[in-house]
Amino acid sequence: IGIGCTGGNHRSPAIVENLRNYFNKHPVDLNIIHRDLG
Repeated sequence: IGIGCTGGNHRSPAIVENLRNYFNKHPVDLNIIHRDLG
């Protein structure tokens, strides 16, 4: 799943972290890469 931002609304890192918290409760293998933060 790729989650990105457009138009200057940078909500995707927060959405990904919320998904990580949700999926950590389940046996799911995740690989999260935050590109272009900074």
